[in-house]
Amino acid sequence: MQTEQNLHCKFATQKMAACITEKGSHDTVRPIYEKINGDPEELIAEINERNSKVNNVTVYKLNESNSQILNERILHDKAEVVKFLDMIDIKEDVIEKVICVGKKGTKPRPMKIVLSNSRIARTVLRNK
Repeated sequence: MQTEQNLHCKFATQKMAACITEKGSHDTVRPIYEKINGDPEELIAEINERNSKVNNVTVYKLNESNSQILNERILHDKAEVVKFLDMIDIKEDVIEKVICVGKKGTKPRPMKIVLSNSRIARTVLRNK
């Protein structure tokens, strides 16, 4: 009985993995299943990681605050994101978090916007 369940689990894992692909280096696409070496736990972890990112959108070239005070920077960055989202008729209350990504330099850093749901994230991507 245990072997039959293991085979069923392995088959289901292979079938799921075949449906999921990942963008690899040099713009080639390869199945995730090869990356995780057929381990169902790693596949589940990969799926969970992707699900956790489905509400995120990264926006480039928004003005970044030069303030030395953290709270001022946070408020400024959120205000910039609100202006951006307002252009595509998305309200401020869907923003859960705004994070500047990378090391501060001469150019504005990309901003990662965490939105309340994936439908809104898709809308942003369609309208940018």
